[in-house]
Amino acid sequence: MLVENKPARPKRMRKFLGSPYIVIEDQTRRQAMFAFASDPTLNTLGVIIALGDRWQYSEIRRSANLLLSSWSEKKDPTFAVKVRTQKFVVPAYLKRLSGNDTFSFELMDRSGKSAVAFKFIADRIKARESDFWGLPLPKPIKQ
Repeated sequence: MLVENKPARPKRMRKFLGSPYIVIEDQTRRQAMFAFASDPTLNTLGVIIALGDRWQYSEIRRSANLLLSSWSEKKDPTFAVKVRTQKFVVPAYLKRLSGNDTFSFELMDRSGKSAVAFKFIADRIKARESDFWGLPLPKPIKQ
């Protein structure tokens, strides 16, 4: 799992950049490439991006044409194109649960959605990687 925690963007910048999570996606894509390169059995990686008091979970899958480049090559245009082919996918259940267009949750929400989302994520990861951790398969939560 990758976790990135950044300060919230100033309100004056939010309307110009669209989804606030896009700003960090290139950085986490590169981190995912290195994780995939270091573990050939890793096919899916969970990603939590927190901006201030909001967070979003998505998953990135190993690209079939994963090209490993060094951090120093980040300005190479061919490297950037390859990295951007890896897409972040928010699970459908979390999209519905969030109730907003950025599919994000409040860290300290009173409605309990954040806690439900974290439970869903934990169960999803345990099911996907149960053989690695030697865990029994969890019972799926109702979606």
